[in-house]
Amino acid sequence: MKHFIRYWLPLILYLCLIFYLSSLPQPTNSGLIVTFSYQDKLFHIIEYSILSILIFRTNLNKGRSFILSSVFGILDEIHQSFVPSRYFSLLDIAANIIGSLVVFLVNKKMHTSSRHKI
Repeated sequence: MKHFIRYWLPLILYLCLIFYLSSLPQPTNSGLIVTFSYQDKLFHIIEYSILSILIFRTNLNKGRSFILSSVFGILDEIHQSFVPSRYFSLLDIAANIIGSLVVFLVNKKMHTSSRHKI
């Protein structure tokens, strides 16, 4: 039970948060928040990096965490296509996969460099 609460519950809650936020209509910029080009892509990268870390923490291997977070990113984009004022975006999918890939590559690098230490 401790393993579930410590590792799986944060993942499940985060997945629910992503699904909830993607169910909301597209927010509009009221002028109060400074924005920049491709800001949403940066948010996607961060969002799916966090997701990949949470999946990896459940003791799934690096490859599975990358695949599962990438698949969820694709499914989430499909889900958004049914939400008013939202749309399906291949660039968002690419950003989701990049976020997952960053964590995969960092984990892989950390694992291989720790194995080669004397």
